[in-house]
Amino acid sequence: MPCERQLEVVVRGGRVWPRWIGPNDHDWLEALLREAHRLGRGSRVEPEEVLRRVGAPGDRRCSLRRAARLVLGWRAERPPTARVRLVAATAAQRARDLPGLVDRDEVVAEVARDLELTADEVEQALGRGHDATKVLRPPPVLPDLQSLVRSVNLGLAQELLRRSSRVQIEVAEHTRAVVRQAHLRRLLCTVRPRGVGVCLEVSGAMALFRHTRAYGGALASLVPVVCRCPRFHLRAACRVGQRWLDLHLYHRAPLPRTGPTVPWDSQLEEAFAREFAEVAPEWVVAREPEPVAAGGALVFPDFGLHPRGHPERRWLVELVGFWTPDYLRAKLDRLREVGRDDLVVCVDRRLGCTADDLPELPVLWFDRRVDARAVLELVGSRLPRRPPEPVRRVLGRHQLQVGFAGLRAPDHPVHAFLDQVAPGDPLLLAGRDDRVLLTSPSGLAVAELTSAEAERWRPLVRYARAVRVVGKRRARADGGGTGGAVARCPSWWVPEVEVWLGTEVVGRG
Repeated sequence: MPCERQLEVVVRGGRVWPRWIGPNDHDWLEALLREAHRLGRGSRVEPEEVLRRVGAPGDRRCSLRRAARLVLGWRAERPPTARVRLVAATAAQRARDLPGLVDRDEVVAEVARDLELTADEVEQALGRGHDATKVLRPPPVLPDLQSLVRSVNLGLAQELLRRSSRVQIEVAEHTRAVVRQAHLRRLLCTVRPRGVGVCLEVSGAMALFRHTRAYGGALASLVPVVCRCPRFHLRAACRVGQRWLDLHLYHRAPLPRTGPTVPWDSQLEEAFAREFAEVAPEWVVAREPEPVAAGGALVFPDFGLHPRGHPERRWLVELVGFWTPDYLRAKLDRLREVGRDDLVVCVDRRLGCTADDLPELPVLWFDRRVDARAVLELVGSRLPRRPPEPVRRVLGRHQLQVGFAGLRAPDHPVHAFLDQVAPGDPLLLAGRDDRVLLTSPSGLAVAELTSAEAERWRPLVRYARAVRVVGKRRARADGGGTGGAVARCPSWWVPEVEVWLGTEVVGRG
């Protein structure tokens, strides 16, 4: 359908797939870059003539125009509109005072003579005619080919988001940056825990009634921020033509993965980070660590602090500066539900809070600026005098789903990996949604914990210091253990591993 060709997408099975720019498109993108070098800044050109010389395929015209806007930066060169209209109004009034009908073409010609313009330029200033000639305004440094490819693909992704609703984003890191962007654009954002990360459900107030350009633009602004997350999965209902289709974007998509540094939320945060780094150079200051659960919601601490080389001794810091009373009340209510003793709350005295208002957490008061030395003394006094000794836990047949590998075909990579694995080899412990998996260093899932064990281990996944293979046992299809499912492999290996956790973490349960 025409709309699909304009968007450069593929529709299949109720889903819409972006047609990303790839190696087959490099020739015409390189031709566009050469054309930009040849023409130079300030050249007056006809856009359609430039596009014809580049020679992109007909089904890539939308991407070509997007790339041309990025590389050439052209814009219409207009005559001084206000002056033209003033002279035209004066000339028209003089023509009305003469006997006979007013000849518009003569008035335009008179204005053109007075201002030393062409008749077309006068018509253009008066709101008639079309922009045929434009002036190039390219950036000071033209992008390289790969940057151009990713920028054009970003434009396609944003165009799809402009036509979307019911957006759901799963991210594992840098969650707060996405939430901040949603709030800045007046979008409604619900955040829920999901595996090792969070799931954001984004919508706008206008989405309840109708889809507007402003709402679409707000959704599109999320794409560059989401792309900076190491791992993400974005799902949306996208309107293509007269149909609503499912759109999926992943971190593996050829999109820009870097962008401008997100500015500080406030001068208070910036000053605290700078001062703490000066007074405690042996500590690591991590901005915007992962969120922590607070009842049914999530709290996003401002900082994570830990001594270098000891991430297990980390503290979280939340700065409560000046906010509206309703916002402050909701924030304090969430902090009360955190249920952790490793979170420091720094409260501005100007807020008028009392001890009864504050959560049962370590609290530091401040006036206009947070005293970094006071924060260091507080967290330093509560740290253990020596690093906690690691504790060993074993995961074997009774903690693992025995039939995990057996449900895979004999040629599945999991069998080749388990055949070669030996005692002492490293593995990883990973949480994915409600599951806890043992994976290879490259990310291949090789075993899964039972549902009961996953519930116990899920909070501890992030504190695993080391996971090592200590042995493996052979399982067979006639021995059961596949939960009633039909095994696809006659026999397979089940690994047995040891997991090392910090004593402090295990003690908290």
